Amino acid sequence: MSLSPGESAPLYSHRDTQTHDDVMGSLSLRRDLSHPENPPFGTWWTYTVEETLLWPILEYQGNINNCLDVVLGEFDDEPGNEDTGAGHDAEDNTGPSMKEKRRQPLSSGITLGLDDGATISELVESFLRNIHTKFPILEPQELRERGENLVESGLGWDGETCQVLLACALGAISCPWDVADLENYDRIKPSRERLALANEYFSAGQKRLGALLTQSSIIAVQCIFMAGIFLLHQQKPVAGWRLLNVASIACRTYISKRMARESRNGQASRSRSMEQRLCWSCFKTEREVACEFGMETSGLNVIAYSTSLPTPPNGFNSEMEDSTARQTVSPGAPTATSTIQETYQDKSWYYFLTDIMLCKLEMRIDNYCQDKRREAYHFAGGSPEVFFRSMTEALQEFRYQLSSYYNSLPPLMRFPMGGLIPCEDEALNQLRWRIYCVQHDIYIPALYILLHNDVSGWSHNLVNDLVDLANECIKLDVIFLKTAVTPHRQYNTWLWLRKGVRSALILIASRRLKAQRRPGLERLEVPDDATCTDGARRLVQGLKYWSAESNDCKEYLALLYELHAEFRI
Repeated sequence: MSLSPGESAPLYSHRDTQTHDDVMGSLSLRRDLSHPENPPFGTWWTYTVEETLLWPILEYQGNINNCLDVVLGEFDDEPGNEDTGAGHDAEDNTGPSMKEKRRQPLSSGITLGLDDGATISELVESFLRNIHTKFPILEPQELRERGENLVESGLGWDGETCQVLLACALGAISCPWDVADLENYDRIKPSRERLALANEYFSAGQKRLGALLTQSSIIAVQCIFMAGIFLLHQQKPVAGWRLLNVASIACRTYISKRMARESRNGQASRSRSMEQRLCWSCFKTEREVACEFGMETSGLNVIAYSTSLPTPPNGFNSEMEDSTARQTVSPGAPTATSTIQETYQDKSWYYFLTDIMLCKLEMRIDNYCQDKRREAYHFAGGSPEVFFRSMTEALQEFRYQLSSYYNSLPPLMRFPMGGLIPCEDEALNQLRWRIYCVQHDIYIPALYILLHNDVSGWSHNLVNDLVDLANECIKLDVIFLKTAVTPHRQYNTWLWLRKGVRSALILIASRRLKAQRRPGLERLEVPDDATCTDGARRLVQGLKYWSAESNDCKEYLALLYELHAEFRI
């Protein structure tokens, strides 16, 4: 159809304004696994519950995306979120325990106000003890002074006030590490009064975040990051990730502006150590959550192969050996209390550095898998045995690198490997968990290969190597099944819940594989029924405990109930 110059035509035709589901779906954070990728040699790089459910040996016929859809489909606790009549459905999905909680007033019964000196002092110290030891993103003494200023001058609307309020919120919602209490599911932790107190401080801090979102400053990044960590403590991974992503971008913006100023003025910044600590804290935490959703990270992964590490803040020793030497106090040395505090700070700093090193190795493994994934398309039609032989060699090399990292840890940071008993020190327990996760990333491709390929005609040496790696993977999944879920509240509780569920799926698949008695897999070792039953009991107990706050726990319970009788308790 042609138009004369005098005729008018609509700027957009009716067809141009039609939005197809696949177009909008490509913009969504949600991965639709109902039509999964089918690449050459399979999806051996998978890491999540949903991707594991795609394994044919599990014969799962339900909605693959259901558990994550429950999380992604939740409405934030704020007005204006009613969407196309879905409000009633959203309320129905929250479960009776959450409905009851929302009917309860959030007031903590504070009569002295949010600027009460004793309360702020106690909560700030709780934050420094429970949160700052994992994320050293600010100067402790500076935070204490800002808390004192808030008490003296009252609540302002500046960044300093926001930081103190968020620190108090995190101090209230976090719990000290207590090994003896890790199997006590009789009460909520922290108490309801403490949780309500945390909500009040967070609400006050949240109201002051708006102005900081447009600022390129260290304190803006700190506050946004702290708010994200608080939401993760509340089992709100989507909201938490959103703020962590903003914090990461704000951190990059600040660094860009700082470098531009230095280029023009020729003056070096004095905040490099803080920048480094903030960058790594933002990136590694954001990445942990983003990987579960298949989301893009903010781009800080460019430092995966960086050889530099954050420089220690003032007050931390630069040599690892000094930290153990100072445990013996000489007559002219500082007091015992001072020495213990310094050793505690050193342990926190070395935890942070070691966690970064492990995160970098984790990223290199992931990058290798993605490169190998692209290589598979060029190798399509070739021999799976040849393709996986080079991968097995690479996995062995990553295994050696991780072992070298562990063996190089200073005495202050040593911990036993392979056991179910948690470490008395939370930092060491977190590090051990991180090492377990990296080990699992190394071993899981081998188990996938055995599950999805007939290896009876492959090289005997290659099959033996794959079985050895798969056996190590299965041992780790037993540990995850039994220890991933506890009543201890922390920023990565939701991530550990999913780790436990995925390990349950992997163990179900492994036992079914063993039962098939395939040639060449005689050496494959799977746990006995008693071990799996005990692990199932612990996982179910933990999922029921957290189901009041995390709605996907109910979906995990239903999923496991369907797949294996051991979870029908």
